[in-house]
Amino acid sequence: MKAAIYYGPRDIRVEEIERPKAGEHGIVVKTRAAAICGTDLHFYKTAWKGLPVDTIARGHENAGDVVEVGANIQDVKIGDRVWATGFLPCFECERCKRGEYYRCRNLKLGGQWGLHGGFAEYFWIPVLVLNRNVIKLPETMSYQEGALIEPVGIGLGAAKNADPKPDDVAVVLGAGMVGLGAVATLKDSGVSKIMASEISDKRRQVAKELGADVIINPAQEDVVKRVMEET
Repeated sequence: MKAAIYYGPRDIRVEEIERPKAGEHGIVVKTRAAAICGTDLHFYKTAWKGLPVDTIARGHENAGDVVEVGANIQDVKIGDRVWATGFLPCFECERCKRGEYYRCRNLKLGGQWGLHGGFAEYFWIPVLVLNRNVIKLPETMSYQEGALIEPVGIGLGAAKNADPKPDDVAVVLGAGMVGLGAVATLKDSGVSKIMASEISDKRRQVAKELGADVIINPAQEDVVKRVMEET
């Protein structure tokens, strides 16, 4: 299969590598959509000091079709449309022994560290946890939309953790995918006013469409001053 292998900053090569096999506890997914995360972009532009650089196919915001399932898999079947991201714990560290596999000290993550991700024709999910690292897509959701579950979910989680109340005023700094997820969640929570600060014209417009009451261009006005005026 073909894969876009990351070798270092501004060095990505399309190569032929071996197609993965499901194994007893995993599945193989055919990539239909893979989004480019800000982390992928940072790694492409420059090496991140202190972070490991693995020669892998990056891409951890993925959606596709299940094409192979392991003998011990019952939760999904061939042909299922899924959002998926791979993880492989060591099963030996103290966190794994407590069942905290996502906090494994030696964790391998698909498209990030140690495992190929969605920038390949197929990718492997070695351990399947339904609704945690594999989510079945409804028929009304496209693969492109499905690939955005991860970044939008981060914004949703951030907004939910803020425990918004109806009389709250919220300010979202940055309207990328994570920020837009936060805006949409805050709108759904019914807060009294949402302000979004974003330098991109297009992203400010989307923030407004998703429910931001006030949009601010930080390149043209003082964000703190505007927030104080609005409140």
